Amino acid sequence: MHVLIIEDDILLAMNVQVLIEDLGATSTAIVSSESAAVTQAALYRPNLIISDLHLPDGLGASAVKSIRSSFGNIPVVYVTGSADEAARLDPSA
Repeated sequence: MHVLIIEDDILLAMNVQVLIEDLGATSTAIVSSESAAVTQAALYRPNLIISDLHLPDGLGASAVKSIRSSFGNIPVVYVTGSADEAARLDPSA
């Protein structure tokens, strides 16, 4: 299973990477921006996306929407410090 981690906090991204690999992910990629996420997904289609909501160049949800439009309904887990923002997300987006 390949997991794409979209997170601009490198320490958090690396911690998530270790946890995901401990749970059985065979490969991971860490990117820190919306544009890098879309590019990376095109290079190696993820089976799961773990994404921050706020990125330096946009939104994690926008990156996920772009990736899903190309590759279908890939499962996603959003990571955020704001429960209110997460509650407003459309889970099908």
